[in-house]
Amino acid sequence: METASGAEVFAQQYEGLPFRWIVIDIWDGTAEQCAIFENAAGLSDPMLMNGGRTTGVARSFDAELEHYFVIDGAGIIQYERNRADGATDNLPPWRPDEIGAAIDAALAAVPTASYSFSGVKALFR
Repeated sequence: METASGAEVFAQQYEGLPFRWIVIDIWDGTAEQCAIFENAAGLSDPMLMNGGRTTGVARSFDAELEHYFVIDGAGIIQYERNRADGATDNLPPWRPDEIGAAIDAALAAVPTASYSFSGVKALFR
């Protein structure tokens, strides 16, 4: 749980930039179960429900527990890491150094004029 709250604190450095931190429930938990996890992990951002390891977005990316992605404004995955990538207690899947570099590179590719939410949405039209 420490990883989740630490990751959310990490994401705060990107406030005001075209960056969205998204937590996805891949266990298809109920709203109550997800609320218990959010409270225990200290998360304040909303969680997307029903990410589904068998049918949802988690299945599409073969996502497992503690799976991290950086997806750029064009929808291209620029970084992906999970526990299956050789993570250990000494080298967990949450790597702020690697993730931060991927986020910085993705943000550098976003035109300055598109920093508003409307501008970012326009990139997907």
